[in-house]
Amino acid sequence: MHEHSYIRQTDFAITIIDHLQSMIAVVDVKNLELVDLNRYALNFYDKKDFADFKESHVEIYKTFQKVDDPLFLQDNGLGSMWIMDILNDTSVNKVMILGRIFRILGYMANETHMIVTFDDITELERQNSAMVQQNQLLESYMDIIDQFTLVSKSDPYGKLTYVNETFCRVFGYTSKELIGRPLKEIMAPAVVNTLFPKIRECMDEVKTWNGVFEGYSKTAQVIYLKATIAPILNSDQISYTFFGMYENITDLHEQQFEELSESIEKALDINLQLIVDSIPMCAVIVDEESRIVAANALFDELSFGFKDTLAAIDELFIPQEGCVYSDPIFDWKDIALDLSLNDTPRVLIELDGVRTIYDLFIQQYEDSDHYVLCFVPTCVSGL
Repeated sequence: MHEHSYIRQTDFAITIIDHLQSMIAVVDVKNLELVDLNRYALNFYDKKDFADFKESHVEIYKTFQKVDDPLFLQDNGLGSMWIMDILNDTSVNKVMILGRIFRILGYMANETHMIVTFDDITELERQNSAMVQQNQLLESYMDIIDQFTLVSKSDPYGKLTYVNETFCRVFGYTSKELIGRPLKEIMAPAVVNTLFPKIRECMDEVKTWNGVFEGYSKTAQVIYLKATIAPILNSDQISYTFFGMYENITDLHEQQFEELSESIEKALDINLQLIVDSIPMCAVIVDEESRIVAANALFDELSFGFKDTLAAIDELFIPQEGCVYSDPIFDWKDIALDLSLNDTPRVLIELDGVRTIYDLFIQQYEDSDHYVLCFVPTCVSGL
């Protein structure tokens, strides 16, 4: 900007204004005339100096595009009266210039001159418009979703702020009992320890999380859910609500185990390798010392081919509460067999830096010293 008598500024201050990333105009409110533009504004209009701008446009209002919105200032045929609109109106005005949307504010520098700032809010306006459309779409389909899907909303700290009737019915709680509680409280302990940190990381990065997790109902019933948790920007444009949609796949999970059991029963009459090859799940056969004596292709894929370097299968098992692992006193196979009488034993395995909990289906082969082991992942992160 050039030094004028209408504003008392040092060369240093003028330099600062010229480097601001907003368009700044100085207008004479007495004569309703534009008297200067800063360097950012001149660059926006692709003009070398203020005289070049005046030669092309004379007045800045002539660059305002017509928009069918009362919040937008535009050339109304009254010349530079837009200046008076800024002074008389306390609302935030906007203008459209060369396809960009600017928020416009005016400040009196002295009795006769006003500084007007034009801040580019084009991207913010587009985000707001997209968010409004997204919220309207969600509201339109919420009634349909509520009938068939478990739905929850939680705040940035993971506390539930809303659960639908289907969610309450499946878990056996009332909405009053659930709202205000952290989502992780309905998850199985093993999920909280291994999977929830990944969900939390996704939420912190404002990303959508997809995966499967295991939860517990009010009566301690195991529930398997296929989940999608997505961030939705709140009206304050700063914070997020996390919207969760869940499909109850408990019946499918139980059906998989029934099919697995039938497959093993049919396979026990075949030799060891044919046994594991005929099982449609990741499976191995180990001896009394837990050494692998046969493994199918699915286990080879799981172990990345290094099963031959294992002295025993339990070298893969990581100690974890609620999981079976190598014990210096008790044989882990006996522990797993005892657990399988009333429940499904589990193991925690880390491969290539990824930890996954598996349901362990174990059966002794015809009272011999060989054991058939099948591994079924219970919590798949999807990340």
